[in-house]
Amino acid sequence: MKRYINLICWILTLQFIGWVFGQITQPNINTWYNQLNQSHLSPPNITFAIVWPILYLMIAIVGWLIWQDHKLK
Repeated sequence: MKRYINLICWILTLQFIGWVFGQITQPNINTWYNQLNQSHLSPPNITFAIVWPILYLMIAIVGWLIWQDHKLK
């Protein structure tokens, strides 16, 4: 049970870090990102709101797995 509590802590910590970075970069999106000459292949903006939390979730799980492996040695 303690292992899964640690996993939840990893996930929440990484999601919080991602949220903080998002808050830091949010003001710059309207000033320069939206004014870029983007390819027609660029994904819609909603894609980033979906993909980034999934990316940080995977980073948290991998970090937790490495941490668990390190604890076992």
